[in-house]
Amino acid sequence: VNGKRLSRDVCGQGDIKARLIYNFYGAPALELKDFVRQKKDVVVGASLQVGAPTGLYDMNRLLNIGANRWFIEPEIGASFPWGNFSVEMAAGVNIFTDNDAYFGGVTLKQDPLYNLQAHFNYDFSPRQWVSFSGNYYFGGSTYQNGVPSPDRQTNSRVGIQYSIALDRQNILKLSVSKGVITRIGNDSNNLGIAWFHRW
Repeated sequence: VNGKRLSRDVCGQGDIKARLIYNFYGAPALELKDFVRQKKDVVVGASLQVGAPTGLYDMNRLLNIGANRWFIEPEIGASFPWGNFSVEMAAGVNIFTDNDAYFGGVTLKQDPLYNLQAHFNYDFSPRQWVSFSGNYYFGGSTYQNGVPSPDRQTNSRVGIQYSIALDRQNILKLSVSKGVITRIGNDSNNLGIAWFHRW
């Protein structure tokens, strides 16, 4: 910013996100006992994700965990299985509301941010799999009090994720990702762990 590099150590809650998913083709709704025996087939579906401005945010800081704005992300995708392998592809767009308490006391507007992604998966067993992934984001130019910024994004990341079903209700996921193209935005290496529980 103005020729200076900024950094901030911060810990806190991020923005809450919720996602609704609907399959148009394949992957019928099944009882758990039938799901285990279901043969893999082509799946085509869509999702709608909504993000709420619930994360830690300080308008006097440029770097924040929360974004202080809503977003919606419609996405469409498909999965194509082949033995223990499968390929998944998806395309989506992030649409943002304005942040009227942005750093410096300005209103931040942002154009839609488009994304493409692909995942190459391999199943070691029905309970254990690995995924190699890549994505590409473009668009998302911003405006501060109506003045355009030269920050149109053309960014890409690659990563690997390992997942294991601990039992019928719990899945543990470990992931590593790295930025490979970063014109504007977050150029970072990430290590993640996630636990999914099904009620």
